[in-house]
Amino acid sequence: MAQARRFDSPWLVVVAATGLSVIFGIFFSFGVFLDPLIAEFGWSSALTSFVFSVYSLSYSIGAILIGRLADRYGVRSTIAVGGVLITLALGLSSRADAIWELYLTFGVMGGIGAASFWIPPTKAVMEHFESSPNLNIAVSIVAVGTGAGTLLISPVAGFFITGYGWRICYLLFALISAAISFFGVLMIKSPRVGNHPVSAANQEGGQRLSDAVRTRNFWSLFGMYVLGCGIARYTVLVYIAVYALAVGFPLQAGAFCVGLIGGGSILGRLGSGLLSKVLRDNLIVLVSFVLQGVSSVAVVLSGSIWLVYGSAFVFGIGYGAYVPQFPLLTMKSFGMRSYGLVYGVISSGLGFGALAGPPVLGGLLFSATGNYFLTFVLSGAFSLVAAVMALLIRIQN
Repeated sequence: MAQARRFDSPWLVVVAATGLSVIFGIFFSFGVFLDPLIAEFGWSSALTSFVFSVYSLSYSIGAILIGRLADRYGVRSTIAVGGVLITLALGLSSRADAIWELYLTFGVMGGIGAASFWIPPTKAVMEHFESSPNLNIAVSIVAVGTGAGTLLISPVAGFFITGYGWRICYLLFALISAAISFFGVLMIKSPRVGNHPVSAANQEGGQRLSDAVRTRNFWSLFGMYVLGCGIARYTVLVYIAVYALAVGFPLQAGAFCVGLIGGGSILGRLGSGLLSKVLRDNLIVLVSFVLQGVSSVAVVLSGSIWLVYGSAFVFGIGYGAYVPQFPLLTMKSFGMRSYGLVYGVISSGLGFGALAGPPVLGGLLFSATGNYFLTFVLSGAFSLVAAVMALLIRIQN
């Protein structure tokens, strides 16, 4: 009996959910693949970076569907679907010979699959911890996974691309995602409502999507996803490695920049959980977007690779700190009754922003100006607008 209780520990759910979030590092490392893909196929920068925009848009559409399925059928089934989709997406991407194939595999299949690795796991964690003072800490630990994935996977991608090619690298990532998916399906489940009266009360008192969309909190969260995450964050993530190459640094230096963003985001995510003891969630979000915006501009004002590295690390701290706050603010604003669907719709703003961000701010501006200066400056401006929007969020204690 004691062994069964240990096996069902909520912290084991946190560990498994954190492992699933590591997979996001594979998709966030796309900027490391950008130049090798352009070199092999001769595609334009805008056309190639649009692969990531398709992924982001697919993630957003998939988030709505996955969120609804998680509410109705539970988290395990949706995680299993995501694991199959991501493994197939990466395996098939390694065989791609045309841009449309990457749009379909990495973009569409990968995006829908990735939605299963964030919304259902965070839903399970919050169901286990919603009445616990460790709620913010638990969600922050899960969010650490995406930062750890970016930190570890981007340098690994740079190493394997340099030594073995991008195709072998995607095959390796397919195997990694399959193993982590299997572990997540085994370990993650929602608590039984009958033994969890707080969860039951929250679900009864929570808002439906039709109620949530009438609130200022909903549109503020959605707007921050569009501007601060989809446009600003993803543009920097996709182009910082290419920027490093453009100013004369090697591919590994660019990959290291992406890794530093991941490393900084780990610190930001952990710090976010600790700051929640003294700051309101929306103020943590405000400070986070300010850090992200200022460091975005600092990248192109830096005169040496060491200053670029420092800017990348601060950027990571900023973006890492707000990641766990979005699901928490969604839960605290609207409850758990339709959490999956409501958060899925809110997070869909990320894809709509990414649809415009990387290809327009990166690809088209580079084609027009021949450099990435405006790309990073405008990304910083969008982050600061998102910071102002954080002030509109109101949570009743």
